[in-house]
Amino acid sequence: MGVAAWCSRRGSEKDLERAIRWAPASAENDAALARLNELAGGVDAQARALQLRRQATRLEPSDAIYWLEQAMSEDEAGQPESAEPDYLRARALFPLSPDVNRALGEYYLRQGRIDGALDALRFAVSADPAMRADVFAELWRAGVDTHEVLRRAVPADRDALVAYLNALAAVGALDDAKLVWARLQALGAAPPQDSYQYIDALIRFERTTELETVWAEAAPAEAAASRASGNLVSNGSFEEPMLNAGLDWRVIPVPGVFVIDDEVSAIAKHLERKQVLPLHPTGVQAGGRAFGRAQQTEDVVFHFDRPKRGRKHRGNFGELAGEPAK
Repeated sequence: MGVAAWCSRRGSEKDLERAIRWAPASAENDAALARLNELAGGVDAQARALQLRRQATRLEPSDAIYWLEQAMSEDEAGQPESAEPDYLRARALFPLSPDVNRALGEYYLRQGRIDGALDALRFAVSADPAMRADVFAELWRAGVDTHEVLRRAVPADRDALVAYLNALAAVGALDDAKLVWARLQALGAAPPQDSYQYIDALIRFERTTELETVWAEAAPAEAAASRASGNLVSNGSFEEPMLNAGLDWRVIPVPGVFVIDDEVSAIAKHLERKQVLPLHPTGVQAGGRAFGRAQQTEDVVFHFDRPKRGRKHRGNFGELAGEPAK
């Protein structure tokens, strides 16, 4: 066994073959050599890997991982009828494994057996929350109905719903994400950060009406304050979570509104001398409103106005830097 272990640790194909000769009753070396063959690719290597997988399960029939790897090799070799009983054998040996349940669920998904897929994948994402983003994205790409995923595959807790919402937002499936957001709202008030990725997607896809609604639901006081008339300065101390999350630093082109820097180099020198950060013409249009943010190290008060079509708005940065307006 000492020679076999030494060869196994070296890990090359020839060394693993030597390890198998020195310790023919050990399934570990067969499994390791099978992985090398799969990495090599090609029909011959794939066939050799499957042969080694079957040798490993003969030597260690109570090891769930060897059965899982054999099932996956059979599946990849176009033998799904052989793969299914081996997936089931792996789960019978290790029923609480999220990896085994995920592999079985994805096998069912590829076979179009949605009920079996949802049951297995629900267990997987319940046991290992780190799988949720990838699994939920796979279900969307497979075209599984969102109502069915909510009913059958998403655990009944807020964190799981947020993970599903984020997965849908990441792929731009905003109509489906709206259903998940409604389910989240039905659970009661949620922290604003639960909506951050959804908000981000609504901004990217310019779904401004929905953006206003979600903002009002996620942070009602903040959203109401933003609609106050008069000066549009807000979030001066970065105290508003939704604005900090992206509602007041995005730049989205708006038809009819143009921003032109005037004497930028001269302005920069004035501001550097006064240690004042310039007011950047940034913001995001949301429901017809414009939001922006300014930073400064001196006690300077800014006033924001809504840009209007056909009107030129001019800001004098010399005045901001403490010099007379021209």
